[in-house]
Amino acid sequence: MKRTLVVGIVALLAPIASAQIEITEWMYSGADGEFIEFTNVGSNSVDMTGWSFDDSSQTPGTVDLSAFGVVQAGESVILTEAVAVDFAAAWGLSGVDIIGELSANLGRNDQLNLYDASDNLVDVLSYGDEDYPGSPRTQNQSCNIPESGFSATEAQTSWVLSAVGDEYGARTSSGGDVASPGRIVGYSLCDYDADGDVDLKDFGAFSACMTGSGVLYDPLPAACGLTPDLDGFIAADADRDSDVDLVDFAAMVECISGPDTPSDPSCGYIEAPPTSTLITLNGTSIDVNGTGVTVDGTTATITSAGSYTIIGTLNDGQIVVNTGGAVEITLDGVNITNSTNAPIAVLSADSVAFILEDQSTNILTDAATYVFDDPEEDEPNACLFSKDSMLISGTGTLTVHGNYNDGIASKDDLVIASGTINV
Repeated sequence: MKRTLVVGIVALLAPIASAQIEITEWMYSGADGEFIEFTNVGSNSVDMTGWSFDDSSQTPGTVDLSAFGVVQAGESVILTEAVAVDFAAAWGLSGVDIIGELSANLGRNDQLNLYDASDNLVDVLSYGDEDYPGSPRTQNQSCNIPESGFSATEAQTSWVLSAVGDEYGARTSSGGDVASPGRIVGYSLCDYDADGDVDLKDFGAFSACMTGSGVLYDPLPAACGLTPDLDGFIAADADRDSDVDLVDFAAMVECISGPDTPSDPSCGYIEAPPTSTLITLNGTSIDVNGTGVTVDGTTATITSAGSYTIIGTLNDGQIVVNTGGAVEITLDGVNITNSTNAPIAVLSADSVAFILEDQSTNILTDAATYVFDDPEEDEPNACLFSKDSMLISGTGTLTVHGNYNDGIASKDDLVIASGTINV
């Protein structure tokens, strides 16, 4: 064991035994119950039959931990004052061993003592922001002990409270607590179900929370199952700007690892996007307020990743996307007609999202016969066309008149998350 006990009264009780089980996280008070997390940080399994826990009373056998049984290398187990099934439900846990209804309730300033089957003291932690000024007060927010702190027997001022999306994968419980019980390894911010991978289940959870640029998720969309943290942000809001838009979607896409494939814990953290560029359609002309757009007559070409808002009517013209990175386009009362081609054509982008502004009506109409600059070309071939991944969401209406071929087409992924779509 890496810890050396320095508290004299406990040293007289029993020496610390050599073991692989560490106290790795604790919260002394929470809406969904105080808890202590124990983790097998070694390379071999440990049978915790006969092991026990006590607080500052320092009495082996007070709380029996035998129900944990064999704890595999890297596995974390939980001791909580809550009923075990209620605790699991509050944190969305499955496959984590939990012993509930802890009788030795923890105080603001207390001590955690772990004993093996022979009543040897295996691990101890004295904590309390009053006893150890500057150390974390774990009320409604846990503290994960960093690996560098495994040798400490007292809470350190360098330790920090859990925060949603931190390196331990902390999230918010149904009662509003912030912690990462049952998990010692890092989890991706986009791993919303905390199962170690980022897959279609997480994508579904994200899509249900999509609002669009500038559309705040307070209140949350009815289908959104993510819980805001103590600062009011949900995990799908990767840039923490109070909406869930294409910038967050791009982070989600980058983090997808597939079922049973571990996700990168560092994935999903991004900076807030710049202010949206406004593209105003004036019938026979186009005005731009912002950057990232070039205009040639009645054709506006988006040349930079970022956020764009389009308003107005274009009698005979086109919006083209030709750039790298993620592009978000909010359609807010748009009516575009093109007599020779597609009114909107995404020729290149890592991904593009079209957000239908709330209560807006948007109409796209293409030509019955397309005229291509190169006779060998056969794309675009739809009224709303994209060569790359395309997402449509929002609460407005989009009506597409596809006279040439398809109404809406993507050569990559196409996701329609919300909105009223008439084709």
